Amino acid sequence: MKKGMSEIISAVLLIVLITALISVVITFSRRSIERGFEEGQEIFEGFSSCEEVKFFIENAECGKAGNEDGKINKDLLYIGIKNEKNINFRDAFVVKFLLGDGSTEISSTLDDTRLNAYEVKLIGIYRPFVQGDFGKVYKEFNTIEIIPRVKAGDEFQFCENKKKEVEVKNCAQ
Repeated sequence: MKKGMSEIISAVLLIVLITALISVVITFSRRSIERGFEEGQEIFEGFSSCEEVKFFIENAECGKAGNEDGKINKDLLYIGIKNEKNINFRDAFVVKFLLGDGSTEISSTLDDTRLNAYEVKLIGIYRPFVQGDFGKVYKEFNTIEIIPRVKAGDEFQFCENKKKEVEVKNCAQ
């Protein structure tokens, strides 16, 4: 009888050991898969090529344009941008001011701006100015170009073929 009992105990211990090993493997696999999905989500969080970019500019106006609280901030140009794709924009635009004297000025102060899939968002950007004797003197412009950029690998790529030229309101000196 002792011989039969030890075989049963061995079988039970073997089953417990196998069950424990399977549990460890499943737990490790689940964590690895979840981590992979999170990393994949971060990778796909932005556009990876210029062909995927599609956006629309609803308006561009200096001062209080679309400012919900009604306050006037003459330092800012407000741009209403609509993402027309099911992919999130992040750090994705550069603005080129086409100044009245024929020169241009580029601003990348739209960094860290998130525009989610199909979202319409009002984004403020500082207007170009020079410091005069009595404060800021804003540079005159009536047109801007909004150039999207995408992150391809570790570097950003500018999508010149997708840029939008927009007439702005209330931005004359």
